Amino acid sequence: MRNSRPLTIFMLLVSACAIICLVYQLVRNPMHKRSAVLMERIESIPEPSPYYLERSEADYIALQNTFKAKPKVWDQLVPGARSPKSQEAPPNFWAILKDVVASKRKEMKAGDDVKVHVVSPEKPYGQWLGVGDVIRGCKIISITPDFLIVEKYKGKNQYAHKYPRK
Repeated sequence: MRNSRPLTIFMLLVSACAIICLVYQLVRNPMHKRSAVLMERIESIPEPSPYYLERSEADYIALQNTFKAKPKVWDQLVPGARSPKSQEAPPNFWAILKDVVASKRKEMKAGDDVKVHVVSPEKPYGQWLGVGDVIRGCKIISITPDFLIVEKYKGKNQYAHKYPRK
């Protein structure tokens, strides 16, 4: 017990130093100086002056007439472009497959093959069709849960269509 007095004084001094350091850190904001420097730098950045584009005084109607007078210009820019008159209209799948109902509920799986029950005026009781089968000149190329994807050739072109299942 005789040596406890210096130890107590030492512990009090260490505790007082710890409290002083803690209060100093709470009072002093270590980020305050950094934020002041950043604010100075931000304020020193000059504000860009707005710029405006001058309106072009080109005569667009004259340019358009010039290009219309020279149709060969477009042949050089877009090789192989066809005029819209030479393109044939794609087949109207809605008219072709009118009154055809592909069932969502009636589906038959045989291994990896899926067949769907399809009702048409020609087959009022329906028929089971799968990938590769043809209905009204349209070949079924894929079956999804919501669609029959059919294709039809017209001339040299191949057209595909998603026909909904009901």
